[in-house]
Amino acid sequence: GNTVTVSGMVDIDATAAGLILLEMSLPIASNFAAFENAGGTGASTSGTISAIYASHTNDRLVFSYTAAVLTNENINFSATYRIF
Repeated sequence: GNTVTVSGMVDIDATAAGLILLEMSLPIASNFAAFENAGGTGASTSGTISAIYASHTNDRLVFSYTAAVLTNENINFSATYRIF
């Protein structure tokens, strides 16, 4: 098929409170045309929620969340994208 689902955990150490954008390489390459070519969510045990979408500029997954704590957070995630 032409759909990939990826899941895992990332450790993030925010150095300042506010908007955090983290880009992750794709396990299988794709040529994204728009942010909606991928979608998913992530969550930490401290309650942080992350939206995941496609970066059509860099062909990567983007994690977007607001850091409220300046300690290490383990964010478990799942995202799905199409191969173009």
